[in-house]
Amino acid sequence: MPPTLELHRQAHNNTSSTKDPSCSSGRSSNVVSAGSSGLIERLPCENVRKCIYSERDYEACHRDLEREFQIYQKLPQHDRLLQLIRYSPEEGLVHPYMTRGSLREHLREAAAAATTITLAERLQWACDAAEGLHLLHSHGIIHSDLKPENLLLD
Repeated sequence: MPPTLELHRQAHNNTSSTKDPSCSSGRSSNVVSAGSSGLIERLPCENVRKCIYSERDYEACHRDLEREFQIYQKLPQHDRLLQLIRYSPEEGLVHPYMTRGSLREHLREAAAAATTITLAERLQWACDAAEGLHLLHSHGIIHSDLKPENLLLD
C-alpha cells in the first residue's frame, strides 16, 4: 500500500509553551527545510519546529507564523492533515517529524533509483491530497502553496 499524504492538522488546541525537556528551544543546525516565513528544524525529541528566520523581517515572519497557527485553530483532527503539537511565539509551530519526507523527495529518490511509481500509488496520493484540500476548503481555508514539497508521506 502506498504511503498516504498529509497536509495540516491540529491535534489539540494546545497553545501551551510547555516544552518536552528533550526538545531544545535554541536554534539548531538541523534544518530539514525552509519556507517563505521560516525554517523547519528537526528537534532531538523527533518533532520538527517551524521558527522564524532570524535574518528576515521579523514582524512579517512572526505575523505569518501567527496566521498559520490561527488556521490550525479552525481545523479538526484528520488523517490527511499534519498534527500541530504546540505553538508559542518563542518556540514556533511544533509538529511530528514525518520520517518518510515529502512527496517531492520520494519522487526524486524513485527517479534516481529508476523505481517505477505505480498507478495505484499515484491515484492514492491524488485522492489523499484531494481529501486534505477538501477539508481545508470546507473550513474556508485555501492552501495557496500546494506542491510536492508540501505533501508529506506517513
